[in-house]
Amino acid sequence: DITFQVENIVFPSAPFVFVVPYYAETDKVVLKKYGNAIVSRDVSANAPEVRVISPNGVQKHANHIDIVWEGTDTDGDQLAYLVLFSRDNGATWNIVDIPDPYTATSYKWDVSAEPYGTEYIVRVIVTDGINTGMDESDAPFTIEAVSELFLPSLRR
Repeated sequence: DITFQVENIVFPSAPFVFVVPYYAETDKVVLKKYGNAIVSRDVSANAPEVRVISPNGVQKHANHIDIVWEGTDTDGDQLAYLVLFSRDNGATWNIVDIPDPYTATSYKWDVSAEPYGTEYIVRVIVTDGINTGMDESDAPFTIEAVSELFLPSLRR
């Protein structure tokens, strides 16, 4: 029974991540509280797959980017996604601030506050609750200030 408080806002729940040994013969993962199961997840035979459709390199963006992907799971499990971005061609990663869990396959990302850069990449991670898959932009894309993006056309 834990609550989390940030700047006087109390959150009744928060996501968490932990690592446990995984054995190939595992068929179910059970989370217990005081010995009572509170949630369980069957381990399916196949990992889900995801493919980033956009952005996929060489484009220039200013105010927003439509991040679009498609996810599949041969087991038919419900999928959830985590969207990350890198400003430095994948050396470091940040989370795109979208609702959790996110089950849609697109998101309009407001990049108006992002700094200018030519090495942005998007990564999408998919999970069925146990198994995961991942894909990222095929090549870096650019985020420019609105004035920089439209100045060449205004100078004509």
